[in-house]
Amino acid sequence: ANPHWKLLLSLVEKAAGSFSPQGVANTMWALATMRVDAAQDKVLFEALALAALQKMASFNPQALANTAWAMATLELRVDPLLQQLQRCCL
Repeated sequence: ANPHWKLLLSLVEKAAGSFSPQGVANTMWALATMRVDAAQDKVLFEALALAALQKMASFNPQALANTAWAMATLELRVDPLLQQLQRCCL
């Protein structure tokens, strides 16, 4: 894999907690669009899922939709995040 790509993913992982709600959702959407392997980059997606959980009360409908789509596309199963998405969407 490209070392620059690995560095970028590492930086995203470390900074995910400081992203805005839109930044978290957009990052998850972008990584899903690029079909990043969630199983291979598990720690990265755990950091993004935690950030999403912490900020979900501030997500707008587009951010909720982007996050749900990203999780489905990546086949990412993080039960607390899925449950929170469900609560926010009902």
